[in-house]
Amino acid sequence: MLRDIAGESTGRIIIDSRENFQKLQEFAAEYMPKVLEKLEHYTGERPLFDLYNVEDEIERALARRVELKSGGYLILEQTEAMTRSTSTPAATWAPVVSTIRSSRPISRPHR
Repeated sequence: MLRDIAGESTGRIIIDSRENFQKLQEFAAEYMPKVLEKLEHYTGERPLFDLYNVEDEIERALARRVELKSGGYLILEQTEAMTRSTSTPAATWAPVVSTIRSSRPISRPHR
């Protein structure tokens, strides 16, 4: 997974397991030396998912209704053959702006 996700734009990679941190260090040293300096071992008491609100982000990414900054919302419905999205703009004069803004939330669950 490190090989597939970590790249130039990755700021840091935080690992809370000492064992996994050591394994990733060994892997990075051999195959991805540029990533080695980005690895950080987290030793805090608070779980990383709580610290960075990961579970809330996952829930938002998988939600059926996604609120947009413009006041509108998106509804994502998965059918047998496709995923359908319906965009509801905040104002009827701004459907293009709403569609452009909605493209970011649509891509999140499909990554």
